[in-house]
Amino acid sequence: MPAGEEDCEMDVAGLRDRTRREVRLDEDWFHLFALADMIRTLRAESAYASSGHSGLLLLKNEHLRVVLEIARKGVAIGEHTVRGPTVVQVLDGSLELRSDGETRIAHAGEMAVVPDARPRTLTAKEDCAFLRVLSLAVRSDDRAG
Repeated sequence: MPAGEEDCEMDVAGLRDRTRREVRLDEDWFHLFALADMIRTLRAESAYASSGHSGLLLLKNEHLRVVLEIARKGVAIGEHTVRGPTVVQVLDGSLELRSDGETRIAHAGEMAVVPDARPRTLTAKEDCAFLRVLSLAVRSDDRAG
């Protein structure tokens, strides 16, 4: 099996395994994620069955977070605000994004960008999977000490 390929397929327990998580979040590692496999695995989790929403942190460092999320039709991710712009890439299904009185519906293959520090709400218009990329802004007043 080629190097790294063993990380592409995993069962539900493997997705949450502490060692795999540490490797997945190692920012010095050159990563390749099998998103379709991960989506299938997330959809098989009991958390998704009970709440209709689940996610997995794929990358985390000082300036960036990448989260793979799935949501069942009708499930809303309540209003929240993030410092820095957020990119939402819909992988399958469709997702409604609301921010400051504006609404966009992103379908599979489409990407939306929510500007810095704007409150937003996400609602699955149909069962969907999406990547959320959060660019965590570091402001000059944050560096003052």
